[in-house]
Amino acid sequence: YIDILRGEEIVKVQTEYLNIIRKNQHLADLKFKLRETGKSDVLRLNIELDNARIDLMNAKKERFQVQVRLNNLLNLPRETRHSYSFTEFSTKTHLARAGKFNKFLSTADQLEIFRDFFDDQAQNHSPDLKELATELNQAQIEKEKFQSEFHPTLNLDAGYFNQVQDETKALTTSQRDSFQDKFGEGWDFQLSLNFPLFLGGSRFKKVEKSNVRILELESQINDRKNTLSENARAGLFNVFRSRRNLDFSLRNLLSSQENLKLAEVAYLEGDLPVIDLLDSQASLILSNTNSVNTRYQFYRDIFT
Repeated sequence: YIDILRGEEIVKVQTEYLNIIRKNQHLADLKFKLRETGKSDVLRLNIELDNARIDLMNAKKERFQVQVRLNNLLNLPRETRHSYSFTEFSTKTHLARAGKFNKFLSTADQLEIFRDFFDDQAQNHSPDLKELATELNQAQIEKEKFQSEFHPTLNLDAGYFNQVQDETKALTTSQRDSFQDKFGEGWDFQLSLNFPLFLGGSRFKKVEKSNVRILELESQINDRKNTLSENARAGLFNVFRSRRNLDFSLRNLLSSQENLKLAEVAYLEGDLPVIDLLDSQASLILSNTNSVNTRYQFYRDIFT
């Protein structure tokens, strides 16, 4: 999606550049008819106009390719069209906001708080860390289970019984008549204390194996935390670096725009050769393209 937005802006930049070349080409034609310039100026601007058309077609082709790529990722047919809402990017507004950004992230303490915040967020929301923490908890429970096999156990069994006295079957007929208590009932209980005996060291081996597993998981957790911290700090550094590059590219863009305006006025008055005008135009398109690329690289770094 970011590639498509970037492609849309590159097409817009190339279109604006084509309009600039077309305007200066008309100006060269007019000066040639007034015998204020030679045919070479017109030819050079015509060549530059053709090159600008080719660059615009290439930009549209690249935009179409990223649209197809997005449709493929979304499992949509190639002809599917998406609607995009654009907010006009203002260089002056961005540079004004940059001052506010620097105000709150200008000291070492502020940067350290900012860095620790991203570090904590990365660790708190890491699926790998959560999975390792669950495995560590399970290993500790298993260790406690194995350790419990060393402890003596106390068992208490109690029960209530109600059964027919089978002894009446062995009595004679006369004795059965005099035997009234044919049913027996009551309760009983049993208390036993068990001491674990030596089992060839199998319990010690289980506990040692659990300790090794716990140490492995703790090591993996520490390694993962270090990796997350390193990635968070590197990502934060990339954001600051991309933002600095964006500020530089936008300043260069403003400078190129002013230089082109001066060059067009000077060329119109006959004080500037056409080759210098072409250089000013090329500098503007390069600065504009670089500003778009660095801005979307800045967005990528923020998302990352």
